[in-house]
Amino acid sequence: MLHCASFSKTLSPGLRVGWTLPGRYAERVRRLKMDSTVASPTLNQAIVARFLKEGAFDRHLRRLRTALKNQVTNMALAVARYFPEGTRITAPAGGLTLWVELDRRVDGLKVFHEARRQKISIFPGAICSTTDRYRNCIRISCGYPWDEHVDAGIRTLADIIAVQCRH
Repeated sequence: MLHCASFSKTLSPGLRVGWTLPGRYAERVRRLKMDSTVASPTLNQAIVARFLKEGAFDRHLRRLRTALKNQVTNMALAVARYFPEGTRITAPAGGLTLWVELDRRVDGLKVFHEARRQKISIFPGAICSTTDRYRNCIRISCGYPWDEHVDAGIRTLADIIAVQCRH
């Protein structure tokens, strides 16, 4: 068995530091690593090692989990506040997205295209199925820290959806 992970999602994408427990594949992993990168970001590795040794990573993860949970909660509250009545929200366990089921008259793909024109990024539910089952659904990322800009985007998204509900 081979285990590998990185600190990109939990510390910083720019660190480019990860780890592996290659087991019986150790020599092959070592060779692939050498062939693909030659050198490693040693300063970044030293920083992460010290961060781990001093117990700062655990404290960081506790704060990060709280912040991310708050982001999901704030997004769900805004969707509930601004979106049309009857909207159903599901927050998958452990994720940073909301699955939003809209009125049957709403076409999530049309919402996606109009949102994109407004520089709002969502994911249309229709892409998640080979049938028309999720045509009226969208997925919203909660990965950005909550602020006035995100709130304004949700209000704009609600307006886009409201227009479709009237047709």
